[in-house]
Amino acid sequence: MTGSAAVGRDAAVLVLDVGGTSVDGAVVTADGRVVGGIRRFPSPEDNDAATVIGRLAALLSELRRSAGHAGVDATAVGVGIPGPFDYERGVSWMSHKLAALRGLDLEGPLRRATGLPVRFCNDAAAFTLGAWWRQHPTAPRLVGITIGTGLGSGFVVGGRPAGDQEGAPVGGEVWNAPFRDGILEDAVSGRAVSRVYRQRSGGRRIGAGAIAERARHGDVAAVAAFSELGDALGEGLAAAAAGFSPTRVVVGGRVADAFDLFGPRAETVFARAAGTRTPFDAAARPDLALIGIARHVAATGSGAARSAPGSPRLRSGPTAGTSDAARSGHGDTPPKGGKRT
Repeated sequence: MTGSAAVGRDAAVLVLDVGGTSVDGAVVTADGRVVGGIRRFPSPEDNDAATVIGRLAALLSELRRSAGHAGVDATAVGVGIPGPFDYERGVSWMSHKLAALRGLDLEGPLRRATGLPVRFCNDAAAFTLGAWWRQHPTAPRLVGITIGTGLGSGFVVGGRPAGDQEGAPVGGEVWNAPFRDGILEDAVSGRAVSRVYRQRSGGRRIGAGAIAERARHGDVAAVAAFSELGDALGEGLAAAAAGFSPTRVVVGGRVADAFDLFGPRAETVFARAAGTRTPFDAAARPDLALIGIARHVAATGSGAARSAPGSPRLRSGPTAGTSDAARSGHGDTPPKGGKRT
């Protein structure tokens, strides 16, 4: 990626957090202020490549106009996106979502559309960085967990992404950690909540949000589905993060809207399994990933889109929304020379 992203205190980053369901956009200053609020757009998930890229470029143009109206200078673009993705080159290797983009260069078209340097990072890792910066800036060792359709994670030490030399799992990934008869994502995800509820209720499959609503109205099967989620999160994370010894865990993603139904149980089970109490809490604000993306851009603003020397790249593993098929290697492995991250 070419160009220099000089992000000063009065400058701003045009930020997109790209998911399969929606794309969140915001103008974020280098000191973490969200200018003009968060904009949420439907994801162009099912469109062809030209339409997807055109839609993202149009969203960035809209954000740039918003920055101009607010009197701030947009100097760079930051894009948070799930893996597998080559975050340095701006090439997607996903086939489970935004499949039309697989193998295509996103950096070039977005740079040409905006005239600005473009940085990419993993969305769950960005969420964790934002959680440290804006929610727990004194936490020595923070784990961020995003639970949506799937499971994402990030590890931060003292405000920077942690590497495996600091005890974090390789790539910051916990979704594929061995768990019971499968992997952790099989038990910690929106899909898992839906599956358990259907098994216990004998009804049709419904989403985690609807199940949470039923749980709050006393539906026994719904309560049990979230209890199982809490058990699995606490037990599985205690094993997956054993070498890291987190001092705080923050949970985000769509399923975190029901944190009250599973979070306290996860904290209790984690304490029992790890032998030490670590506080768990939900994301305190909806813009943590966006802020983390902007923070990443500011940290890589010297030219090439890479982390500061000696710092792990902000690219922890595939995040919330990655399908079982993708996670088992069905179609999401990059060709030789590419990276699955």
